[in-house]
Amino acid sequence: GVPVSLDAVPVGMTVDGAVWAIRLRQSHVLVAGASGSGKGSVVWGLLWSLAPMITSGAVQVWAIDGKGGVELGRGAGLFTRLATSVDAAEALLADAATAMQQRAARMVGSTRLHTPGSSSPQLVIMIDELAAITSYVTDAKKRRSIASSLALLLSQGRALGVTVVGCVQNPSKETVGACRDLFLQRVALRLTARTEPAMVLNDEALATGADPCAIPSSRPGTAYAVTDAGQVVQARASWISDEHIDHLTRTVHAPTRSVTDLTPGRIS
Repeated sequence: GVPVSLDAVPVGMTVDGAVWAIRLRQSHVLVAGASGSGKGSVVWGLLWSLAPMITSGAVQVWAIDGKGGVELGRGAGLFTRLATSVDAAEALLADAATAMQQRAARMVGSTRLHTPGSSSPQLVIMIDELAAITSYVTDAKKRRSIASSLALLLSQGRALGVTVVGCVQNPSKETVGACRDLFLQRVALRLTARTEPAMVLNDEALATGADPCAIPSSRPGTAYAVTDAGQVVQARASWISDEHIDHLTRTVHAPTRSVTDLTPGRIS
């Protein structure tokens, strides 16, 4: 297949018939949409396109499934790590933040920008239902720990080869937290509350008529997206069926993380 660039990972088509691609390198992505709006199509579309790089080890996906494994468990073999509980998510994010900071220490004096490869992969942290590890966590200590790790990853990760892809049903500040503005790319699938589009899209998108609340429930995967350059596109994610996912898990296996610099440990 044609190698995928992390600067433009295909997930569907725009209304103009062009490829709809999402930038994962030096960026973070927020995907917002009501239940049944097609967030899964965006997530699995990214994973489908990333499959060759997952196989080669140039990309690692660490996944957090806020639904206990219902959404992402089917593709468990694609993930270097999969957390399906709050405790596991807290540990995953803490390890990611530690590994990222150790990578930063190694890069001092040599380069300011990470280049992905099998020995130093791009880390994509895929979070299905962000609220499950932010606003729905009742233990205050765990909630602070998760928020702290997320803030580190979102504020420092872009230059260090770490990308956070967060999916939410409710894009409010209470759900996404104070780091919402660090998600440079926004995808708004069908939303239900009139206050929500402004939480995801920029003023330009709203001024040009982008209206996620008007997307019919019969068209899951349809979205308005704001690129990290601020441009607005209307697009639809490709449908990734259970059969597609099963094919991926049969043919793609994430290499062990022990051979990369993403294993937290001592800096040699």
